[in-house]
Amino acid sequence: MALTKAHNRMIEGVPVNVLDFGADRTGTSTSHAEIQDAIDHASANGKAVYIPSGDYKMAGIITVPSFMTIYGSGPQSRLFRDTSVDMFDFMRIKSTSDIQLKDFKIDGVTKEDNASYTSNYSGVRVCQTIPEVTVAEALQTDFTYTFPSPASTSDFAVYRNQVLQTLTTDYTVNLATSTVTLNAATGAGALIIIANLGGTEAQPHNILLEGLHIEKTTGGEQQAAANTAGIVLEDCYDVTVSKCRLEDNRSAGILISQVSSYGIRSLPPFQTNKIRISDCVGYGEVFPFDNSWPSGFGSFITGNQFEEMQVSGCYADGFGYTNIGLNGQKQSVTGCISLNSSYAGITLGHPSEGSRPAEVVCSNNICLNNNYAGITSVGATNLLISGNALANNCVTDSAAAEIEVRYDSNYVAGTSDKITISDNVIRDGNAVGIQCEVGNSIFITGNQIHDCGNRALFLTQKNATDVMEVFVANNYLKDSGTSTQSAIEVSATTGAANALCMNNYIFTSDVSTKQGMGITAVGSLADVQVHDNWFSTGYVGTLNTNFGARNTKAFNAFSSGTLTLSTRLLTP
Repeated sequence: MALTKAHNRMIEGVPVNVLDFGADRTGTSTSHAEIQDAIDHASANGKAVYIPSGDYKMAGIITVPSFMTIYGSGPQSRLFRDTSVDMFDFMRIKSTSDIQLKDFKIDGVTKEDNASYTSNYSGVRVCQTIPEVTVAEALQTDFTYTFPSPASTSDFAVYRNQVLQTLTTDYTVNLATSTVTLNAATGAGALIIIANLGGTEAQPHNILLEGLHIEKTTGGEQQAAANTAGIVLEDCYDVTVSKCRLEDNRSAGILISQVSSYGIRSLPPFQTNKIRISDCVGYGEVFPFDNSWPSGFGSFITGNQFEEMQVSGCYADGFGYTNIGLNGQKQSVTGCISLNSSYAGITLGHPSEGSRPAEVVCSNNICLNNNYAGITSVGATNLLISGNALANNCVTDSAAAEIEVRYDSNYVAGTSDKITISDNVIRDGNAVGIQCEVGNSIFITGNQIHDCGNRALFLTQKNATDVMEVFVANNYLKDSGTSTQSAIEVSATTGAANALCMNNYIFTSDVSTKQGMGITAVGSLADVQVHDNWFSTGYVGTLNTNFGARNTKAFNAFSSGTLTLSTRLLTP
């Protein structure tokens, strides 16, 4: 009697093995079609897909359906690009949900130095199918396209060469006939019409990417190359990325965006939301490739226009721009290590199209040896920077700060407010310890700042239409500044700044070279009140108040600011 070989596909509950569908684990022949066949079979039968150890040559995109788990045996299960074909998305999760990709490696194999690409390619892309039509050539006559039951004219967006067109002038929408008409007068150029008619159920969601090792998938290093990264998350929600390792993905390691694959921002109600990235490791460029900013413009984790995102426990080393850079409504970065970036260790609320982060938390991170700031924030409100350790940042920019809240003209007065910078430890800085350039309701408390090459605290109002209100208390400031700079300086020549400084401990071991003054007010718009601060011996300022044998200096000040002095003898 003839025996039939039993494949895993025949056994109830056993995962589908890609080898049973002809995948070549030696890497001699391409395997993308065979792996896709295995996935399609598993999807039809409610099974997972297993990729055993081996090298699998890929020459095309793998599409992942809903309710699918694909897993391997760790980095030994390697999918690598066939170098005879152009780069592409290795795996695409498009408008599907309930997916897990776990424990395998994606290897783009090669890359070009300082190249800028226009096509989209990634290791894993999570994206949404948006009803759209693309017209590549110039229109000689009016062009009309019919969509099913549009609710209003706001359901449509029309772009020519990625430039938003104007309703009525460049196109019209007829709700009665469900049509959109493009006017020939708009001229030549590629047209894209986007209509949001699918509802939020079309968004990919409930997705887990765990234990993936992704490298060299993006080719060019320019972030402006639009939506290229090791992992790309577009228009999706409820996504977890955990325990992944990303190396040499030049544009970005992980990119979170509300931008479609065509480089065009989606319309509401689509919104990237509830993104969680934890315990991931990212390494940037290595010699001989250029990882210096701006030519090496890339980040380990970069997010834009999302609703809510959490990054925790990640390690980022040596990227060409900010190692971790987020710009969304609610964002948190906790327990991360950020080293050796060509720009900042962590960037929060960086400006983009006038957006304004509403809740930002940056806590318990370590930032070391980054060329610009350790932690920098722009335009955020409800900002908490707490419990971080920073050292030797601002390596190439002495005008920056270990921690800085920057002013940017994209934001109107008052948008940087409710700021708390507390309990951070800063050592061996090359510039300012903590610098605030804008904002109100600022609380700077409980920080330890040692041996910075510039001021320990620098509060400089750069917004002419705003009033900076600052409370500075219980900070320990040692050996920061120069012979002509102070430990704390409040500067207001453009806009007003009101500061209350109290219960700070200001110590210097050598006033001839460091901390020539303790607290200073600079500019006619600076109004500073000083209470119960403790200064070490040896200070010589324009204004000195000494207490007996302890020689405690209550206040040192210079320039034209308004100074209010209230002191009392502090007992040992």
